[in-house]
Amino acid sequence: MYDGNGNTIETNFFNPYGSLKTKDTYRYDKNEYKIEASRYNPDGSLNAKYTYQYELDKNLNWTKRIEFKDGVPVSICERELEYY
Repeated sequence: MYDGNGNTIETNFFNPYGSLKTKDTYRYDKNEYKIEASRYNPDGSLNAKYTYQYELDKNLNWTKRIEFKDGVPVSICERELEYY
């Protein structure tokens, strides 16, 4: 499923027998950066929750993204952008 801006808001994964394996849902901020991803088990219980924090430059492009899994930081991605 997609929202009105074309962002993925739900993805379903199935096993080879056609049964639901997991379901992921996503939320975005006003800049359309993913701020939350939740993974659910087939019974609907929460498996894991990922959240994202961003540092933005003056053009609102992210230069640093921190990913958290269940509230614990698991990765930091930094990037350098050149404008012409």
